[in-house]
Amino acid sequence: GKRGIIITLIHKFKPDELQALEKELDQKKETILSRKNVIAFIDEGHRTQYGILAAEMRKILNNAFFFAFTGTPIAKRGKDTYDVFSYPKEGESYLHKYFIRDSIQDGFTLPIIFQTKREEHINLDKERLNYFISQELEEIPEEYRPDVESKIRKKLDTIRVILEDPERIDFVARDIAQHFKENIDGKFKGMVVAVDRLACVRFKRALDKYLPKEYSEVVMTFNRNDGKEILRYLQEVQKQYKGKEIEGIRKEIVEKFKEGEYPKLLIVTDMLLTGFDAPKLQVMYLYKPLKEHRLLQAIARTNRPYKDVKEVGLIVDYVGIFDKFQEAIAIYSKEDIADVAFNIDYEIKKFNKLIEELEAIFIGIEKNKYDRKTLMDAIRVLSEDRKNAKRFLIRYRELRRIFELLGPNPIKIDYVNRFKWLTAVYHTYNRHVKRQDPDEVERYARKYFGRTINYVYKTIEMGKIKEDFPILKLDENYLEKLEKTFPDLESRVSDMIFTLNKYILVDKSRNPIYESIADKVERIVKKWKERKTSIKETYENLRNIFHEIKESNKRKRELALSTPEYYTLVILERKLGESEGLVKSVRELNKEIQEKVFKGWSTKPSSLKEVGITVRRFLRKLPLSKGERDELYEQIIKILKDQY
Repeated sequence: GKRGIIITLIHKFKPDELQALEKELDQKKETILSRKNVIAFIDEGHRTQYGILAAEMRKILNNAFFFAFTGTPIAKRGKDTYDVFSYPKEGESYLHKYFIRDSIQDGFTLPIIFQTKREEHINLDKERLNYFISQELEEIPEEYRPDVESKIRKKLDTIRVILEDPERIDFVARDIAQHFKENIDGKFKGMVVAVDRLACVRFKRALDKYLPKEYSEVVMTFNRNDGKEILRYLQEVQKQYKGKEIEGIRKEIVEKFKEGEYPKLLIVTDMLLTGFDAPKLQVMYLYKPLKEHRLLQAIARTNRPYKDVKEVGLIVDYVGIFDKFQEAIAIYSKEDIADVAFNIDYEIKKFNKLIEELEAIFIGIEKNKYDRKTLMDAIRVLSEDRKNAKRFLIRYRELRRIFELLGPNPIKIDYVNRFKWLTAVYHTYNRHVKRQDPDEVERYARKYFGRTINYVYKTIEMGKIKEDFPILKLDENYLEKLEKTFPDLESRVSDMIFTLNKYILVDKSRNPIYESIADKVERIVKKWKERKTSIKETYENLRNIFHEIKESNKRKRELALSTPEYYTLVILERKLGESEGLVKSVRELNKEIQEKVFKGWSTKPSSLKEVGITVRRFLRKLPLSKGERDELYEQIIKILKDQY
C-alpha cells in the first residue's frame, strides 16, 4: 500500500518467479493486484509488450492505467501497439502525437534522402528481397538462428551468405570510399551498416585498402564461439588498444567519433542503430536488409541538425530495400510516417522551388547581369523590405546546402547560371548592406561548401564584385574614398546609409555621440525614402553628418581623452555646456574610477556599489537638480560598464 515511484524492467515479470508472490497477495484484501491508483508508464512501447512477460505484468498490475511512449508504434498481427494501449475503434489512436513531419518543421530533425545503388551484382534480387520483407522475422539474430524454422532460416541465411561474400564487400567498400571522399570527408561523418559481424570485419579489411586505416572502426560485440576471422580481428583490436577490455574500447571509439577527427566511419551491424545521437553523422551506407521500426530507427541516426550546415541525412542503399520502401514500412499508417524519407529527386524539386522563389523577389531585374547597376538594383529591392531581405538570406543558404548535396548530379547544369546570379546578389548584399565579407564571416562555408564555392567563384568574377562594392570603413578618409569609389550620387548615398547603419544606428545605445546623430540620420533617410528631398540634398545632409562625426573624433584627440572620459564629457556637456573645468573634473573622476575597476568588476555587487558611490559624489559637486543627477548617474554607470 506504499506510495512511490518504482522503476523496473519487463524481465522482472517472469511468471515462474512470481507464483508464490501471487498466492500470498491473493490472501490479502488490498494489494497491488486490486489497487486502482497505479499508473504505469511504458517506455519504447512498441517492444516487449506482446508476450508472456507483458501478460504477467498486466496480471500483477490488474487495475493499473497504462500509458506507452514510442517513436515507432507497430500494427501487425500479434504485435499491435494501438490495440494494446489505445482505442482505435473509438478513433483514439493517440493521447498525444508528434510526427516526423512536425519535428522537421520545428527544426529538431532534418529530412532523410535515400539513394539506391543500381548495380545488379550488389543489390539483392527481387525474389529474396520480397521474401525478407514478407517474413515476420526482420532478421535472425545469430544467437537465435538454431531455433528458427529450418525453411525460413535457410532462405534468410542465403541472404546473409550473399552479403558476406568478400568480393561483393570489396566492391561496395571501394564505392563507399569514393563516395565518402568526394562528398562527405572533411565535413561530416558516416556509418556502414553491415549484414552481420563477419561482414563488419570484412568491411574493415576492405575499407583499409581504399581509405587511411584510422578512418574507420568497428563497433560490435564478440563471443567466445566466434569464428577464426572474427577472433583474429578481436586480437588485433585489443593489441591496438593495449589490452583494454572490449567494452572500454567500444566506448572510446564512440567518444572519438563524436568529439574527435577520427574515426570518420563506424562499421556496425546491430549496435548504435537505436538511441545513438551524433549530429556530425550525415551518411549511412546500408548493407543490411532492415524493415519496420528497425529500419526507421536506424536511418534516423542521420537526421540530427548540425551547425546550420547539414541539409539532410543521407542513406546510400546497397541492398535495394528502398526500392521496396513502402512495403518495408507497410505496418505504419501514412500519417505516422509522412515525410520520413525521400528520393534524391525531392531535393532537386526543392532546389527548383527555392530558385523560383528567390528570383521572384527581383521582378524586373535582369538575372544574368553582374554589373554594378544591376546588382545595386537587386540590393535596393532587398534593402527596402527587411522581411524580403531576411527571407532571401535564409533561403539562399538553404539553396547553397542543396547545391553542395547534389554533388555531380547533372541536374545542376540546368540551374547553375541562375544559382550563380543569386550567389552574386548574396555576396553583394553582405558586402554593401551588412558591411561584411562572406569569405571572412562565413569561414565555415569553405569547409562545408568547398565544392560549391570553388566552382561558383571560378565562374563569377568575385574580384569584380569586391572592387565594385568595397567595404569602406568609417574613418577620417571615408568621404574621400567614397567619392573615388562611386561616381554617381545614388550609389554614394546608398553606401553612406548602410555605413551609418552599421557603425552608428547599431551602436547608438553604447555611444552617446552616435546617439545624438542617429536621430538626424533617421530623419534624413525617412525624407529621402518618402521622396521629400532630392538625391543631391540627401547626399549633402549625409555629408554633414560625416563631418560632424569627424569633428567629434578630432576634438577627442585634441583633448587627449580616453573613450570613457570623452563619452562622459559629452553627456555632461548636454546639461552644463563646454568648459575647461568640466574637462578637468572628468579626468579626475576617471582616474579615481580606474583604481576601483578590474575585469568583471560590474558583476560583483560590492565593486558596483563602490563605483556608484564615487560617481554620485562627483555629480553632487555639479550644479544639477536631483532629477538630472539621477539621469546622468545611470548614463555614466552604463558607459563605465560598457568600457571597463
